[in-house]
Amino acid sequence: MEVWGGSTKIATLKQFVEAEVERLLDEKNITGRKKRQIHDGRQFLKMLTEEPYSKVTKISSLKKLISQRRKRIKNIIEDMDKVLPGYQLSFFETATNLSETETLIIEGERVNLNAELKWLHKCLGICHNKDYFK
Repeated sequence: MEVWGGSTKIATLKQFVEAEVERLLDEKNITGRKKRQIHDGRQFLKMLTEEPYSKVTKISSLKKLISQRRKRIKNIIEDMDKVLPGYQLSFFETATNLSETETLIIEGERVNLNAELKWLHKCLGICHNKDYFK
């Protein structure tokens, strides 16, 4: 497994991901895994053009930013779980009664946050491992 150095520039990472996506597109037999890798590469490049990631210049800074975002999302999900039915209360907590509509809204938000959490985990994989697209 070949790992990116923390002081490597984002521009180098972008060029590498672009080249890997092109390599995958040029292959004759595009499997489901390759389609997913192509999609992930394009989404990753798009993400790097958006705030707050567009201002980052080093891979180590990008990893730190992504990790911070993942931690915030995990905390939000944890807080959401406390109000959903089936949550195990501690001695000092009180149950919150939500309407069915509120529960559905929270569960929908939770699904979206879990999807973002999974995506950010993939981004860390791309940032860390040069073999992600192999």
